[in-house]
Amino acid sequence: MMRSYKQYLVNYLSLLALLHDILASALAWWLAFLMRFNFELPPNFMGAFLKFLPLVILIQAGAFITFGLYRGIWRFASLPDLQRIIKAVALSALCIAFISLFVRTQIVIPRTVIVLNPLLLILIMGGSRFTYRAWKERHLFNPMRRQGKPVIILGAEDAAISLIKELSRG
Repeated sequence: MMRSYKQYLVNYLSLLALLHDILASALAWWLAFLMRFNFELPPNFMGAFLKFLPLVILIQAGAFITFGLYRGIWRFASLPDLQRIIKAVALSALCIAFISLFVRTQIVIPRTVIVLNPLLLILIMGGSRFTYRAWKERHLFNPMRRQGKPVIILGAEDAAISLIKELSRG
């Protein structure tokens, strides 16, 4: 059976979203270390950062996939998506904390990093999705956006949704 162009596009976009989140994971880990040491990372902690980074990315990417962060489209990101992000980041943070404190005791990860990393990751992932949605809906960087009169739309399912989208664009 042939796959349609739309299926390939969705898989491509999901892969791009996963790559974005992997980069966000690495960036949050790096920023957590930098913030812990006032943006002057000591050389002995650079080794801990580099040794633990692949494991952090692997754990967080696994949690992101497990919680289904790539089923939807960023343009329609909503509160349930943010809840899934928070759950995935919380689970991965618990796993990272457990491994760093009880399994890999020879590598010292500051506790501050373990706390800062999930907070930064939620901000980066949630913020990028919110910004993308706002940009696609033309609510961001559009000073010419007109304010219309509020209306109530009565309709059934797809027809009402299509009408709302068209009215919001025009």
